[in-house]
Amino acid sequence: MKIAKLAVPIFVVALAGCDKPQATSCAPISSSDAQAMALKAKSAMLSRSTEADQRTFGSDKVEEVRTGAEGYAAKVTFAGLGGARLTALIEDDCYVGWTESRPAAGGG
Repeated sequence: MKIAKLAVPIFVVALAGCDKPQATSCAPISSSDAQAMALKAKSAMLSRSTEADQRTFGSDKVEEVRTGAEGYAAKVTFAGLGGARLTALIEDDCYVGWTESRPAAGGG
């Protein structure tokens, strides 16, 4: 009976050319870094949003940046059309969530 030899190739992974893992902490974060992160995330989020939301929040006008705000690494608020506001909530682990507010219909 013949026994076939099984050759198992060994792959060597060279790590010399790999980037170091990115930081997974955004606390603390500077106002300028928070604004840049929020702008990038907003662009990606709006690319998947409705045309109405793209029109309303298409401007990159930043109304307010608060770092270390109420349980978040930062909050970045963008001014939208008609008094609407879009706020990026940057968590300590760099996750960016969103909240929006719009004026009540009828204004009064």
